[in-house]
Amino acid sequence: MSGQKGEMQVEIETRRAKVMALHSKGITQDEMAKELGVDQATVSRDLQEMRKQSKKVVEQQVTDEALFEFSRWMAGLDQMTRVAWKMAENENSSAIEKLRSLEFLRDCYNARLRMLIGTNDDSNSAQSHVFKMRHESYVYEPDFHFRREKN
Repeated sequence: MSGQKGEMQVEIETRRAKVMALHSKGITQDEMAKELGVDQATVSRDLQEMRKQSKKVVEQQVTDEALFEFSRWMAGLDQMTRVAWKMAENENSSAIEKLRSLEFLRDCYNARLRMLIGTNDDSNSAQSHVFKMRHESYVYEPDFHFRREKN
């Protein structure tokens, strides 16, 4: 019995790969159905399932990538902060170099705060995105924004 299930799954995956190839060529669902020898409703279900699976894959990839890039950004900011403090505290630095280093440090700390907690008129912060991901159902859209999924 499990052998038949496995064969059926391979058949479905093979058909879906063909549907995707034809879809990428701009072939209509009716034309795909005729070429594959299946009903148009089967092609429609295949496309719907592939969209659903693609959405999951892209959403996970975007989430994972965004978290990694955020970590990388924070590590870079930490490194710049260390260098700026060395310059600000260096006895051989001129007063203007020290002042510019301190201004740069202020900008680094402000950037970190804006990223973490946002501003009064900004809901585009790490804190708000984490809250939304934990408490609401969000889906990926191609312009890299998330919208609330309607049930």
